[in-house]
Amino acid sequence: MKSSADKFFDVYKNKAYLIPKMSNQTVTDVKLLQGDWNSEGSFRLWHIAVAGKIEPVKEMMEKVDDTNRTIVYKLVEGDIMNAYKG
Repeated sequence: MKSSADKFFDVYKNKAYLIPKMSNQTVTDVKLLQGDWNSEGSFRLWHIAVAGKIEPVKEMMEKVDDTNRTIVYKLVEGDIMNAYKG
């Protein structure tokens, strides 16, 4: 995916539902489970390709800093969590 930092930040924060169209080999789907697409405390369910398998991953958006174009999120469910120490 080729994009400027500003454009990617805007899409990830406000229009994450477009990411499967932009990167359908890696992200096959994303759904908003709770909150708004761009709000702290919101939950999203991603379906991502990992080693040829589609894996669901649930994330919570913890903090959004528009000035520094930073989003902090936490993975809260999904087998991919077993691959990382937290």
